[in-house]
Amino acid sequence: MSTRPEITRSAVRANVAGLSAYSGPEDPGQLARRLGRPTESIIKLDANENPFGPSPLVSEALSQYGTYHVYPDMSQRLAREALSEYVGLPPEHLMLGNGADELIDLLMRAYLDPGDEVVDFPPSFGMYAFNAHTQNARVVEVQRDGRFNISIEETLASLTPRTKLVLLTSPNNPTGNVQPTSDIRRLLETGHLVVLDEAYAEFAAADGQGFESMMTDVANYPNLVVLRTFSKWAGLAGLRAGYAVLPLGVAEHLWKLKPPFNTNVAALVAVRESLAGPGRI
Repeated sequence: MSTRPEITRSAVRANVAGLSAYSGPEDPGQLARRLGRPTESIIKLDANENPFGPSPLVSEALSQYGTYHVYPDMSQRLAREALSEYVGLPPEHLMLGNGADELIDLLMRAYLDPGDEVVDFPPSFGMYAFNAHTQNARVVEVQRDGRFNISIEETLASLTPRTKLVLLTSPNNPTGNVQPTSDIRRLLETGHLVVLDEAYAEFAAADGQGFESMMTDVANYPNLVVLRTFSKWAGLAGLRAGYAVLPLGVAEHLWKLKPPFNTNVAALVAVRESLAGPGRI
């Protein structure tokens, strides 16, 4: 009979024991099996995946890539150099992640102690609150109005000495609202770290609705982080390729936490080819 002590619930961090697992959308195969329908009959809209898929350059490059047996470049050098031209800032401001989800997690691991606060604006991306709770942080919700706009005055009033992160999405997921840059600058003037998620920026930039990216503003604000992704416009959701545009002071700490091989070689190749393609914005 084994004498090894049983691992009990008490060995797990208390706040983790009380968490519910993240519940995401089903993939088409699972959905088809549950509904008893062929997979090709499923039209899936719940995750905002690009129905057109990636650039043909991506598929060609991945089919010809010959060193999948070699670990990816920990520094992401070639991909960050390509991104540098696209973003308009030096590579030192850039970090790729296993989707923007990983970068959100790294930011919270770097900046949140138990009991710290993050400001969120529901309805918005569910990973903000999920990741905050894994760090035993408190999520302060600032409610949107009937048109899903955000009151900057209410936002400023929600800030406390324990506020560590303000998580703002523009265009917002799922409502599409664009936040005026003047409001974001007022938040930045408070000194709190503002994480601006521009996952849908490429679509907003093309629709002529007045969206202004703040990626290059990162060079001027030590407390502004901008998140972007290749999941949407580039059709790389399955390869998990997101990136953060970071002030150098923030980048310094995130590189300490980033897993060495967090972005796989296929994703790094796909990022470079997506940026080289004629469809980039």
